[in-house]
Amino acid sequence: MSSPIPNTEEELLAKASSLYGKRIGEIADALNLCVPPNQKNKKGFVGELIELSLGGYKRNKNLPLPDFENLGIELKTIPVIDGRPTESTHVCSAALKRSAGEHWKNSRVFRKLEKVLWVPIQADPRIELSQRVVGRSFIWSPSTEDEKILRSDWEEHVELITLGRFAELHGERGEYLQIRPKGRNSNSKGLSTSELGESAITQSRGFYLRKSFTAKILKYACLL
Repeated sequence: MSSPIPNTEEELLAKASSLYGKRIGEIADALNLCVPPNQKNKKGFVGELIELSLGGYKRNKNLPLPDFENLGIELKTIPVIDGRPTESTHVCSAALKRSAGEHWKNSRVFRKLEKVLWVPIQADPRIELSQRVVGRSFIWSPSTEDEKILRSDWEEHVELITLGRFAELHGERGEYLQIRPKGRNSNSKGLSTSELGESAITQSRGFYLRKSFTAKILKYACLL
């Protein structure tokens, strides 16, 4: 059972701050949930647990809306070791057929990153998942310069999608924002449009923030 939905940004941040120093097992116990031994088959467990504890769990996770839709705030848990991110951060799935009229300001990526509640989570593999500790949460929005680079990366990726040049969509592209395969495995597919303008099937993909960028965000928040 989740906690009540926060009605203000201050209330949300206060709830998140109250988790500081708590272990994953403590939070799960309060919600009558069992912590899996690892996240091999439960990769989204910690994120969903934190979201439930903050009252922001929504029924339809496929909607391109922030987790706390009433506040316009997205929740991102970020695994860290010694204060540094251990992996890239998933932003949202990538639409493989560009919608008419889509631009940066109404894109899924912009709506997910316009305002983010970051919750660092201890990720040392030597520590059992239930014993890992929640770090200090903070709310962040991209600076003008950050948004400029994110937008440029997004536009580059979307142009390739529009042209059907999927072979050129790989993790090396993008200074802050990359696009990578997304799905349970390499067999996850999605409907797209080929270079010839024909309907085609290609591997599902998602947008991710690079570790180098999220490390910068953590450093800005004085967490490093």
